[in-house]
Amino acid sequence: MAPTNNSSPSPSDASRLMDILEWNNGNSGIGVHLSTSTASSRDLYANLVDTAGVSHQVSSGAGLLQDQVFQHIALTYDKASGQAGGLN
Repeated sequence: MAPTNNSSPSPSDASRLMDILEWNNGNSGIGVHLSTSTASSRDLYANLVDTAGVSHQVSSGAGLLQDQVFQHIALTYDKASGQAGGLN
């Protein structure tokens, strides 16, 4: 079974860097994280870190997020290929 997180953020200012979701082990080991506006304004960025510490990153294009509007976020990860995708 794949991990699932259903998130519908409604940011007041989607152009600012904001963490939506982050998992860490409490000892400086980061796992999965999902953020806004990291590479460009109003984008989504996800990084899934596997058990070997390898990052699998994916990001949307600029301008995807809107201010003060609930938006559904979906992210998929294929363990066999190590590819993250479907960020929208």
